[in-house]
Amino acid sequence: MKTLKALTLGLLAGASFGTLANAQVTTLHVGGSSSFRAPATAAIIDYLANTNNPNGGVVYGAWDGTSTSLLGANGAILANGTIGAGGTATIIIETYWTGAAAGVIDLVAGNAVNTFLDPSSLPTADLNTFNNESGSTLVSTSPYGGGTVLTSTVKTSTVAASGTILAAPDAAFSDANQNTVALELSTATLTSPINGYTSAASLAAAITSGAGNIVQAGTGQDVTNGFDGIDIYEWVAGKGVSGISNITQQAARALISTGKIAQALLTGGNSAADVTNQYYLIGRNEDAAVRLDAFEEAQFGVTANPKQYTVSTAGAFSIWPSNSTLFTEPLIKWTPSGHSGYPSSSNEASAIDIAETAPNFGIGYVGISDGATAVKGGGTLLSYNGVLPSTAAVQNGSYSFWAYNRLYKPITSTDSTPLGSIIDGIADNVYNTDADVAANGLHAQSTSPGVLYSTLNVSRTASVEGQPVTHN
Repeated sequence: MKTLKALTLGLLAGASFGTLANAQVTTLHVGGSSSFRAPATAAIIDYLANTNNPNGGVVYGAWDGTSTSLLGANGAILANGTIGAGGTATIIIETYWTGAAAGVIDLVAGNAVNTFLDPSSLPTADLNTFNNESGSTLVSTSPYGGGTVLTSTVKTSTVAASGTILAAPDAAFSDANQNTVALELSTATLTSPINGYTSAASLAAAITSGAGNIVQAGTGQDVTNGFDGIDIYEWVAGKGVSGISNITQQAARALISTGKIAQALLTGGNSAADVTNQYYLIGRNEDAAVRLDAFEEAQFGVTANPKQYTVSTAGAFSIWPSNSTLFTEPLIKWTPSGHSGYPSSSNEASAIDIAETAPNFGIGYVGISDGATAVKGGGTLLSYNGVLPSTAAVQNGSYSFWAYNRLYKPITSTDSTPLGSIIDGIADNVYNTDADVAANGLHAQSTSPGVLYSTLNVSRTASVEGQPVTHN
């Protein structure tokens, strides 16, 4: 069962809207980066509110009820009008954040995943909830688009499993360059062909920038050159730890390589606790760009075999099982034990927050939003090389655990088709206004999971993650 929460988003009445071309509905499926889902969703809302909107800028939406907020949801349906029989929507955008690497792989392979919420299968009662904008209450000023957010605290509905649709993504947000995704994929095994690809190596080759299958979306100069925003990450230690506050790049590399390190590598001390306490790596699976970026930032790379652990009860860590598969495609697997990890950052954050007891503790890398969840649950935010994550620290170059984000689309969508135009418009919105939109519940050190590219005073090589940061 999937629970959907319904809302309407009303933006300023003075906004300008394009002319409605026809009543035909264009549906777009967007996947990819879970850590960047708040800015991505905000950019989609902006696009629907300001382009060919037949309802005066009102955006209709429903989201996976496992989340308390639209911007933090795993999946959502967003439309520029009502849906169902007699509906006014001309554009429906369905999202599901499987992870940046998985999104790119599925996009190139044309791999259909049964995760997108399907508006056509919503029961009548759910459609009424989705389309009903009465009874909503103003909860905040919108950080995107210049309007207000309206939401209902009582309208929820339940959709059976048939409420998902089998579809391949038409676009994918990724905070890992396509070549980095391909490098990781080249180390996998493909147990059976996927849409004509007979090996992981052949699919990896199709993903690389020279293969001509996908391009970065957007019409702006910098967007076209490779990125629409900046995604920030952080290291968090598990619930119950004390006496540690920092992790260095060198300690991160040792941790990823061996799977566990002594507390002394985090404190520089030589007390009894420093010697006996061990910190185990709790990480993400191969779907996630935060994993790729953490490995590249630590100078470990994405082709070597890491060691990651799962935790079931306090202090009980087990090496991650061998032959783990890509979340969206079980035909793609990695043989070594310890290679894989948790299927979502929220799962990882929950694992980090399992109450731990000496001498065994957990530590992991997460996106800002999920890091906030871990900290609220009792985890400890760590500085990286002595610097806490913040927008200013990224902008000025003192904090380096971040990556460029981009929106990929098939190269066949670069023409003037409605689908290609929508994807470009969403990328431009991220670049111009939405890259720094925050989800709910962020901790004090970081106001957003992302940073507007135009505010950076620094730069780094965009084609490979973890490269040196230089001042502009």
